[in-house]
Amino acid sequence: MNAETIRQYCLQKHKAYETYPFGEAPICYKLNNRIFAQLYPYPEDFKITLKCTAPVGDFYRQLYPEKIVRGYHCPPVQQPYWNTIYLEDFPEDELLHLIDLAYETVLHSFSKKVQAEILSDMRVVRRAKYEDMVLAAEIMVTSFRAAFAEFVSPETMDTCTNPDNCRAMLESIYREGKMHFLMGDDQGFLCWQDTEDGAEIVAIHSLPESWGTGLGHAMLMEALKQIGDRLVYLWAFKKNNRARRFYEKHGFRWDSSERSSEFDGALEVRYVRK
Repeated sequence: MNAETIRQYCLQKHKAYETYPFGEAPICYKLNNRIFAQLYPYPEDFKITLKCTAPVGDFYRQLYPEKIVRGYHCPPVQQPYWNTIYLEDFPEDELLHLIDLAYETVLHSFSKKVQAEILSDMRVVRRAKYEDMVLAAEIMVTSFRAAFAEFVSPETMDTCTNPDNCRAMLESIYREGKMHFLMGDDQGFLCWQDTEDGAEIVAIHSLPESWGTGLGHAMLMEALKQIGDRLVYLWAFKKNNRARRFYEKHGFRWDSSERSSEFDGALEVRYVRK
């Protein structure tokens, strides 16, 4: 693999860019002002230094002792977190994998908020298909158990998160054709329905590992885009402060309406966005 191919692979990473902070070499590839790769393109000294975690770095140094060393040019305290790879005859697939790991290591070094900002325009939100209801049910079960355990009794939780019942319910709703379903990165889903005075967002669920990454934002913004310039409302558990903050951040306001939910009578509040 030549230097230009490596360069193009690094630059195809989301929001990655090329800089020359140390002169002609190394050529540095950054994400949000943090370096994940340093390329030395000269044939007589063809190598690349990649960001890594300490355990991953040690693993690959042991796997390729003839080809990979600690980041030789880094201060000693930083060397465990960088690997320098001598590229002559190094396996191409392995190199691309290590570049992927370097990029992901830097991405995950940022706070969840910054990660969400970086990935916000990378989310894939699409209209759901009938076949997606199986996955949507799995997401719903996992999300419901993680988010609502403190609001409903164990007995109600078991009833509401029966996987077969959830799948059958979502498939039936989808077949009726009265609700609109969106899937987000295959880690979340949102459904909404038209009403006489606008639209109601009926449910928004995502896997716990995606919370705080911008997935909910991406799904909600796509739903609002499809709904258009109409009044939108939704109901949230009154005690679910995390969800309420999320909706308020997106322009929803509590209109003072309350109701007892079907979940042990737990209070719900209505949020409206005009």
